[in-house]
Amino acid sequence: MDKSASAMKKILEYICERYNRLVSEGVSELEELAIGTTVKRMDPSMIEEINQGRTNPLKPASIERTLRGFKKQGYLEPIPTDSALFIPTDKAFAEAGIERAKGVGAMLSRKPFDVPRDKVHKNVECRVCLIVDGYLPEENECRHCGALLLELDVL
Repeated sequence: MDKSASAMKKILEYICERYNRLVSEGVSELEELAIGTTVKRMDPSMIEEINQGRTNPLKPASIERTLRGFKKQGYLEPIPTDSALFIPTDKAFAEAGIERAKGVGAMLSRKPFDVPRDKVHKNVECRVCLIVDGYLPEENECRHCGALLLELDVL
């Protein structure tokens, strides 16, 4: 195993262990369990903890690139309330060889969006931004640009 793969595995192990540690301490807010994946959103203590015991410390930009790769590989998933914060997936725990602590993460697994079936949604194309989205009859503004939606625009 080369050095970069070893560093990536150690970062993945750190993320999973951090998640389990926080869950065991009773943290239940996803925002507190999640990590930022950019240098601006990363907690400085996270960088220090990853580099703890390393003779050649990783630069924050290197850690950021590694976390970006984890997102692409499906090891990190965004939390519903803030798409810039991520928690480790079950795949990450399996790859790291760590058992996931029972907590909030189980609730985050992908579930179908619960749409009230007593109301009829209609697909409407916005005249300004040209994005098609589903709207309830009482909605009359585009979610993306705020333009007025007309009944003529229903597809």
